[in-house]
Amino acid sequence: MRVVLGGDHAGFELKQDLLAYVRELGHNVLDVGAVSTAPADYPDFAEAVGMAIIEQQADRGILICGSGVGASVAANKIPGIRAGLCHDTYSAHQGVEHDDMNVLVLGSRVIAAQLAHELAKSYLAARFTEEERHIRRLAKVNDLERRFLEKDPAHAKFPDSPAGSTPVNVIVTGDAAGFAQDILAGAHILKSDESVREGGTDAGPSPYDFVLAALGACTSMTTALYARQKAWPLERVTVWLRHSKIHASDCANCETKEGLLDRIERDIRFTGPLTDEQRTRLHEIAGKCPVHRTLTSEIDIQSRVI
Repeated sequence: MRVVLGGDHAGFELKQDLLAYVRELGHNVLDVGAVSTAPADYPDFAEAVGMAIIEQQADRGILICGSGVGASVAANKIPGIRAGLCHDTYSAHQGVEHDDMNVLVLGSRVIAAQLAHELAKSYLAARFTEEERHIRRLAKVNDLERRFLEKDPAHAKFPDSPAGSTPVNVIVTGDAAGFAQDILAGAHILKSDESVREGGTDAGPSPYDFVLAALGACTSMTTALYARQKAWPLERVTVWLRHSKIHASDCANCETKEGLLDRIERDIRFTGPLTDEQRTRLHEIAGKCPVHRTLTSEIDIQSRVI
């Protein structure tokens, strides 16, 4: 796992100790400071740790200040960061398992190095359970984050969720005069459109492009996660996808035998010194990614006009 560590002057010595310990656990570490015990401001290091995760330079973070309180408050101001101040091992792993915590915050003036080691080990070994109740609650947290973000011009076009409705993951809105659509997914603003050939302005990927991107991203994430858990030497996953319509009669394994069917072709490249058995197993795991399962299972889409 890639772990980013940062802390202010009060957290410097404990950070240096944890850098060595986290390396001993077999993780790749990124040190974003401080570089000494000279007075420094904890929000700067909270931002550095948080942005390393947001920009995908790291998978998890450990952040340290004197008490841990200020650093925790600062880190949680960054959309997408879920920081928890934990001084007991139960909270350190439960915060990941139930709340998908991605930054562990420690107070260097509250705990000693030995306990910090135990907390870091418990935190880094934990995985989000992906149980339905935790996914539902995390979605509500993300909805809170989205709704209370400052309404800048980019967000102003997206209406809030209807009163009394379940928190949503995605909002899509578009002018009825064309195909272009504005999409708000969490804190991310995206654009969708049709190609010029199809009557659009090509301002963004088409809806089917997003479907393929979702499957490809899920495939890569799921197989890479499995390889990390197995400590296999996988270096990169690349997925090529194509969508087409085929006659049902041409699909030997399909139950439907009349009309047209959607076909998605997926080619996967696993880069790294893997054995043939490992590549075969990763190919099998690709079929277990959540988006793959959704696309190949019965889907209940409930729609209403509000």
